[in-house]
Amino acid sequence: MSEFDKLFDLVNEIFEVTRVDYGPHTIINELESWDSLKYMAFILGVEEKFDISLTGDEIAGFRTFNDVMNKIGE
Repeated sequence: MSEFDKLFDLVNEIFEVTRVDYGPHTIINELESWDSLKYMAFILGVEEKFDISLTGDEIAGFRTFNDVMNKIGE
């Protein structure tokens, strides 16, 4: 399973969406089901699934799912 697939499985689970509802360049907070609690659950899931720690500045800088993926790939 690719890193994108892992990320999008997490997105599907947390935001209760399917792959047709978004893509790498989707603005995260424009998802219809977005709210701040789901976003924090998403961030915690990213940290756990990819074994990374994110700073507040990094989290605040995420605009799209591609932004998140770029950080995962560092």
